[in-house]
Amino acid sequence: MSGSRMRQRLFAVSAVSAVSAVSAVSAVAALATLGFAASAEAAPMDVTLTVVNQRGINQFSYIKLAESFGFANETDGNGKFSATASGCVGKVGPCVSPGDHLYFSRDQGAGGPCAAPEDPTGLEYVVTSSPTQTVTLQNTTGDSSHTSLTNTESWIVGRLNQDRAAHSPPLAPLHVSSTLNLAAYAIAHDRALASTHPYPPPFCNVNLSDWGWPVAGFLNEDSPYPAPEATLAHWDGTQGDPESIFLASHGVYNASNTAVGVADGGGTWIIEYNDCTGVAPAFASRCGMTSEVGDPTAYTPPASGGATGGSTGGAGSGGGGSTAVGGAVLSVGGGALSLAARPSAPAGASGVVVTLSCAGASGKTCSGQVSVYLRERTRGRKVIGLVSSSHGATRIANVLVGLARFTLAAGGSKRVTVLLNRTGRSLLKRFHRLKVAVHVSVTTSSGLRELATRTVTIRAGRTHGPHRK
Repeated sequence: MSGSRMRQRLFAVSAVSAVSAVSAVSAVAALATLGFAASAEAAPMDVTLTVVNQRGINQFSYIKLAESFGFANETDGNGKFSATASGCVGKVGPCVSPGDHLYFSRDQGAGGPCAAPEDPTGLEYVVTSSPTQTVTLQNTTGDSSHTSLTNTESWIVGRLNQDRAAHSPPLAPLHVSSTLNLAAYAIAHDRALASTHPYPPPFCNVNLSDWGWPVAGFLNEDSPYPAPEATLAHWDGTQGDPESIFLASHGVYNASNTAVGVADGGGTWIIEYNDCTGVAPAFASRCGMTSEVGDPTAYTPPASGGATGGSTGGAGSGGGGSTAVGGAVLSVGGGALSLAARPSAPAGASGVVVTLSCAGASGKTCSGQVSVYLRERTRGRKVIGLVSSSHGATRIANVLVGLARFTLAAGGSKRVTVLLNRTGRSLLKRFHRLKVAVHVSVTTSSGLRELATRTVTIRAGRTHGPHRK
């Protein structure tokens, strides 16, 4: 209780007798002493605060010293804030004391779908008496170990750099960032596992900070096409529609972009652009910059050049199996996975059946996932139809309607059944017939690689009415 509120509670003491007068003096003295203690503040101290996420990755963050004030202070590129070395905005010297309530936000308390999970007020933290303290913020995405590119991803980066070299005037090549790769895969993978593919991605303001990017700011783009060649056309403007041209102007043809990360999360793609040239040298290593600029020959698109299919091709990881560019065999972990037969969807089925075979030495395995997508035409948030190709003014979106993971031993085969999820069942009930793309992907040391894509039609079973006599 503050001294002012205590003073408001002082009661009148009548000087009727010496005893009451003495009591009054004693009471006033006691209350005055309490008021002084209540109004006293702990002395400011030298303290270093380190902001991390739940993975232990240091987070660039903004800080406010009181709930009623704005985010006027910030950490350095390593997520550290020193109240002694830098002071605080509006104060000189040490400005943090034990018991203070501080508020941390990676995007200054922004609102909307891209806002950080700690927004809008920021994470409240009570300072202790320790000279070094750690503040932990929530992760914004699932996990990722995607620091290097697959063949298709390297091909896309290589082709984008060819576009930059051919630009007038020529633009410096984009260099791959392992930090951006981590973020791109985490976002793309989260989207692939969702019933719909939200864009912008949740917490997009701070997803790069979440993976260690040392400064604020982001520029990411998605692709609604599973095939790498269609994704490239969507990002480099050659698709020709206004959205593609807009993405190209802000992405590949933006001279201020010097760093890139790209990932296929299993049928959904994300590309991250950024610039590390202005980052202070002490923090630049957190950008994860490499000398890699992609390889435009790392992948050969199928002869048909289809916009909804294609396979990763290229060399697989591990030995013991053959690899076919654009084919349906891929070496993975010492086993060679093959699509033994075309996917099937029996009449009235609620899913798709895929038969897979794994060849290789004893003890080897093949693992991965089978994902089923369809393409829907939307107007606003309303689904107005299903399509097999993109046309018209309405937006075309790929929708995940089924996902199943598999593991099988070398020398074996397996029928993998992919049941329709709630979205797929609802659309089948509404449209009675779904033409879907079935993507078979295998798990490699550098992430998922697509083995093959096939098209299957799922038809709803016949509904029988009540029997009549």
